[in-house]
Amino acid sequence: MDECSIVEAEVVEEAVPKPRVWTVFLTFLGTVLLLIPVTVVFLAVLAIVMHGPERLAASFVAVAATDIGILGSTLCTMVVLAGGAILAAWVSPVPFVDRLRLRRPSISPFGMAIAICGTLSISLAFDGLSQLNMLPESPVLNEIAQVIGSMTGFSLIGAVLTIGIAPGIAEELLFRGYIQTRLTQRWGPGVGIFITAVLFGLLHIDPVHGVFAVVMGLFLGYLTERSGSIRPAIICHAVNNIVATLAASPQEAANEAYSPVMLLVSAGLILALSAVYLRMFVPVRGGATSSA
Repeated sequence: MDECSIVEAEVVEEAVPKPRVWTVFLTFLGTVLLLIPVTVVFLAVLAIVMHGPERLAASFVAVAATDIGILGSTLCTMVVLAGGAILAAWVSPVPFVDRLRLRRPSISPFGMAIAICGTLSISLAFDGLSQLNMLPESPVLNEIAQVIGSMTGFSLIGAVLTIGIAPGIAEELLFRGYIQTRLTQRWGPGVGIFITAVLFGLLHIDPVHGVFAVVMGLFLGYLTERSGSIRPAIICHAVNNIVATLAASPQEAANEAYSPVMLLVSAGLILALSAVYLRMFVPVRGGATSSA
């Protein structure tokens, strides 16, 4: 390339405006702030339906602790998260499927199986750390496990749908789909994946759950960048949540037969091999280019 061509290329590059990111953070903040009122309204309506308006104040907390209250609140959260991503992508001038990276991924079925194993290994690693008392107690996770552990029949099916499958769709649409796509276009894959993972962790509030979400977000973010689609991340996220939900059902002592050290080492090895496979054998498919 001659000197004139180089200069022209630099001029064109400078002329292309960098994608705006304030819309991403505004969408994240607005969506998170909307979660509380939507959940409160749902629980209030549920309390009125179950106990009548005159007992709203007295029954609100009790209703929130019921199976339908917990699953309904979770579903409301997922609807808000998915709705925020869909609305923000809908008003973008970029085609909807490109804005959320919903196109077909560049990963084989075998590669998809490897990615699922890598995702599950993160959960196994945190289980190993927990059994070794290397993580602080998490009241939120303990309460979730107790609630799911008491569910059977239709309640457990509802938990699989709302706690297992729904977050895999809704959270990936917002984070790896809407947020990460724009941040990587502005600041590159490394920074985009990291910031998205941190925001994903902040959503989960609880410190232990939040750290787990950050690590999971880093892996799913890398998977999204390699495959050029959020479909693999949706599948991995949903499978991980389904396994965690079913593992919390009344089946105790399943992990006690395994050494936590061996669990941790095996999980680390599987995660490392999964990352290497994605690096070496999954061709990179870039995300959508956009300016709004």
